[in-house]
Amino acid sequence: MDNVKETTYSQFVDQIMDQYRQYDEKTGRIKKDESQEVENLTIRSVVPLTEAEKRQIIALFLKKIDRPLGEVNEIIDPDLVTGVSIQSESYYFEVSGRQQLSHMHDMFHAKS
Repeated sequence: MDNVKETTYSQFVDQIMDQYRQYDEKTGRIKKDESQEVENLTIRSVVPLTEAEKRQIIALFLKKIDRPLGEVNEIIDPDLVTGVSIQSESYYFEVSGRQQLSHMHDMFHAKS
């Protein structure tokens, strides 16, 4: 009977320790397992992308994240001038003419 009590007690302690490892002291909550959450993706471009271009962008994005990919949306955005922007719940990447022009603008005004 003592062996059964020790096993039950041990299992109980293991459960408490598992929850403690998941506890986030900053928020006071149990940490989410973000690796299981899906990451939805929005791709903005000036012109419609080909399927090959979309696959290439998605493949590069998947290398950056460590979770499954959810929904992928494509938005045509003429404000980008050229290039693309990629946005999800956790990430934002932009390689666009708008970004380059903004950077050049900042450089010129910083020297003035």
